[in-house]
Amino acid sequence: MGAKVLPKYEQIKKHIVQGIRDGLYHPHDLLPSEADFGRQFSASRATVRRSLTELALQGVIYQVQGKGTFVAGAKDLSDSGVAQETTKIGIVIPYTSDYFLGKIVAGVEGYATKHGLSLVIAHSDHDQKTEEERIERFLLDGVGGIILFTADCPPANKHLDTYRNIGIPLVYIDRDIPGLGGDAVLGEDFEAG
Repeated sequence: MGAKVLPKYEQIKKHIVQGIRDGLYHPHDLLPSEADFGRQFSASRATVRRSLTELALQGVIYQVQGKGTFVAGAKDLSDSGVAQETTKIGIVIPYTSDYFLGKIVAGVEGYATKHGLSLVIAHSDHDQKTEEERIERFLLDGVGGIILFTADCPPANKHLDTYRNIGIPLVYIDRDIPGLGGDAVLGEDFEAG
């Protein structure tokens, strides 16, 4: 009996996952277009779209309207090709010497440890460029989520718009940043004005 031939949409998914494993595609790389995959696999656009949609639902890739499809950075791939949640959470704080921030980090670490997660801590020294570098490092390291006490308040932190579609949870500490997506944990002083 001959080998079972995978449906085209599965072949495309397998190709993308193998490309990620082999280092052909890296976190946040732009993938070829639907049309390119269609030509490569002699597949319809609907078939290619099914492949990409399923991989996006698994967290392997993410799509940005008008820009294309990108490799996600927050998942590890098992041998089956299905994305597995990572156990790392990244937290970026502007400085490390503050009592308030120390309490927040201790609370997050306690919760993470209790739930089998590890916490990776970075500080930005209140510098926007350093903050961006720390976030990028976390994404490359495959964290499963980022907690951010951003160095600047709007509108200075427009760089954060880049991270709106990264495909992992993004939580802001003591900042409400309209239009950027992500959740926010706010203290009572925030409501006081």
